[in-house]
Amino acid sequence: MPFYSVAKTESNPLMGKWQFYQYEYRGQVFESPNPYLNEYLFFSAHEVTLFYEKTNEGFFCERKAIYQYSQNDQELVQSISWVNPKNSSNCSQDPDMELGNHLRNKAYLKNNDLYLHTPFGEEELIFIWKKTEK
Repeated sequence: MPFYSVAKTESNPLMGKWQFYQYEYRGQVFESPNPYLNEYLFFSAHEVTLFYEKTNEGFFCERKAIYQYSQNDQELVQSISWVNPKNSSNCSQDPDMELGNHLRNKAYLKNNDLYLHTPFGEEELIFIWKKTEK
Protein backbone atom coordinates (compact mmCIF):
# COMPACT_ATOMS: atom_id res chain seq x y z
CA MET A 1 0.00 0.00 0.00
CA PRO A 2 1.77 3.25 -1.08
CA PHE A 3 1.52 5.73 1.78
CA TYR A 4 2.75 9.31 1.66
CA SER A 5 4.37 10.16 4.94
CA VAL A 6 7.64 11.28 6.49
CA ALA A 7 9.45 8.23 5.11
CA LYS A 8 8.38 8.68 1.49
CA THR A 9 10.22 10.84 -1.00
CA GLU A 10 7.93 10.28 -4.00
CA SER A 11 5.59 12.98 -5.19
CA ASN A 12 2.70 13.58 -2.79
CA PRO A 13 -0.50 14.81 -4.48
CA LEU A 14 -1.83 16.29 -1.22
CA MET A 15 1.07 18.66 -0.58
CA GLY A 16 0.00 22.30 -0.55
CA LYS A 17 -2.81 24.46 0.79
CA TRP A 18 -6.44 23.37 0.42
CA GLN A 19 -9.54 25.44 1.15
CA PHE A 20 -12.93 24.02 2.10
CA TYR A 21 -15.57 25.34 -0.30
CA GLN A 22 -18.32 22.74 -0.72
CA TYR A 23 -19.77 19.70 0.96
CA GLU A 24 -21.85 16.76 -0.18
CA TYR A 25 -24.72 15.39 1.87
CA ARG A 26 -27.08 12.63 0.76
CA GLY A 27 -25.80 12.92 -2.80
CA GLN A 28 -26.33 16.68 -3.11
CA VAL A 29 -23.49 19.22 -3.28
CA PHE A 30 -23.84 22.47 -1.33
CA GLU A 31 -21.69 25.59 -1.06
CA SER A 32 -20.04 26.34 2.27
CA PRO A 33 -22.89 27.04 4.70
CA ASN A 34 -21.21 30.01 6.36
CA PRO A 35 -19.64 32.86 4.36
CA TYR A 36 -17.63 33.80 7.47
CA LEU A 37 -16.02 30.37 7.79
CA ASN A 38 -12.47 30.05 6.50
CA GLU A 39 -11.17 26.49 6.70
CA TYR A 40 -7.82 25.26 5.39
CA LEU A 41 -5.68 22.14 5.28
CA PHE A 42 -1.93 22.58 4.82
CA PHE A 43 -0.14 19.38 3.80
CA SER A 44 3.65 19.14 4.01
CA ALA A 45 5.73 16.02 3.61
CA HIS A 46 5.64 15.50 7.39
CA GLU A 47 2.32 16.73 8.70
CA VAL A 48 -1.05 18.26 7.98
CA THR A 49 -2.34 21.40 9.69
CA LEU A 50 -6.05 22.06 10.03
CA PHE A 51 -6.99 25.69 10.63
CA TYR A 52 -10.43 27.24 10.70
CA GLU A 53 -11.90 30.49 11.83
CA LYS A 54 -15.24 32.24 11.87
CA THR A 55 -14.39 35.84 11.16
CA ASN A 56 -17.76 37.16 12.35
CA GLU A 57 -17.42 35.45 15.74
CA GLY A 58 -13.71 36.07 16.30
CA PHE A 59 -12.68 32.51 17.04
CA PHE A 60 -10.25 30.04 15.52
CA CYS A 61 -9.09 26.44 15.93
CA GLU A 62 -5.77 25.00 14.80
CA ARG A 63 -4.00 21.65 15.12
CA LYS A 64 -1.29 19.56 13.48
CA ALA A 65 -1.21 15.85 12.78
CA ILE A 66 1.20 13.28 11.43
CA TYR A 67 -0.52 11.65 8.48
CA GLN A 68 -0.43 8.80 6.02
CA TYR A 69 -2.32 8.87 2.73
CA SER A 70 -2.98 6.03 0.34
CA GLN A 71 -4.34 6.90 -3.09
CA ASN A 72 -4.96 3.24 -3.87
CA ASP A 73 -7.00 2.64 -0.71
CA GLN A 74 -8.47 6.17 -0.72
CA GLU A 75 -7.58 6.58 2.91
CA LEU A 76 -6.21 9.41 5.05
CA VAL A 77 -4.99 8.45 8.52
CA GLN A 78 -4.08 11.21 10.97
CA SER A 79 -2.67 11.26 14.48
CA ILE A 80 -3.10 14.64 16.15
CA SER A 81 0.27 15.71 17.49
CA TRP A 82 -0.26 19.36 18.47
CA VAL A 83 -3.21 21.58 19.36
CA ASN A 84 -2.78 25.34 19.49
CA PRO A 85 -2.96 26.38 23.17
CA LYS A 86 -4.51 29.68 22.07
CA ASN A 87 -7.48 27.97 20.40
CA SER A 88 -10.91 29.29 21.27
CA SER A 89 -12.54 27.41 24.14
CA ASN A 90 -15.23 25.78 21.96
CA CYS A 91 -12.55 24.02 19.84
CA SER A 92 -12.40 21.28 22.47
CA GLN A 93 -15.85 20.11 21.30
CA ASP A 94 -14.37 19.16 17.90
CA PRO A 95 -12.81 15.65 17.77
CA ASP A 96 -10.40 17.06 15.16
CA MET A 97 -8.92 19.22 17.94
CA GLU A 98 -8.23 16.50 20.53
CA LEU A 99 -4.53 15.88 21.15
CA GLY A 100 -3.64 12.23 20.53
CA ASN A 101 -6.85 11.49 18.64
CA HIS A 102 -6.50 9.16 15.64
CA LEU A 103 -8.65 9.76 12.58
CA ARG A 104 -9.21 7.43 9.64
CA ASN A 105 -11.21 8.85 6.72
CA LYS A 106 -11.96 7.93 3.18
CA ALA A 107 -10.18 10.55 1.04
CA TYR A 108 -9.56 10.86 -2.68
CA LEU A 109 -8.83 13.34 -5.44
CA LYS A 110 -11.52 14.00 -8.06
CA ASN A 111 -11.47 16.80 -10.66
CA ASN A 112 -8.48 18.34 -8.84
CA ASP A 113 -10.47 18.57 -5.59
CA LEU A 114 -9.91 16.67 -2.36
CA TYR A 115 -12.95 14.74 -1.11
CA LEU A 116 -12.78 13.96 2.61
CA HIS A 117 -15.51 11.76 4.11
CA THR A 118 -16.43 12.58 7.71
CA PRO A 119 -18.90 10.87 10.08
CA PHE A 120 -22.06 12.88 10.72
CA GLY A 121 -24.15 10.98 13.26
CA GLU A 122 -25.31 7.81 11.53
CA GLU A 123 -24.55 9.36 8.13
CA GLU A 124 -21.56 11.12 6.61
CA LEU A 125 -20.62 14.45 5.13
CA ILE A 126 -18.12 14.76 2.34
CA PHE A 127 -16.04 17.90 2.65
CA ILE A 128 -14.74 19.16 -0.69
CA TRP A 129 -11.50 21.13 -0.75
CA LYS A 130 -9.89 23.06 -3.60
CA LYS A 131 -6.13 23.49 -3.85
CA THR A 132 -5.14 27.13 -3.55
CA GLU A 133 -1.32 26.80 -3.32
CA LYS A 134 1.25 24.12 -4.05
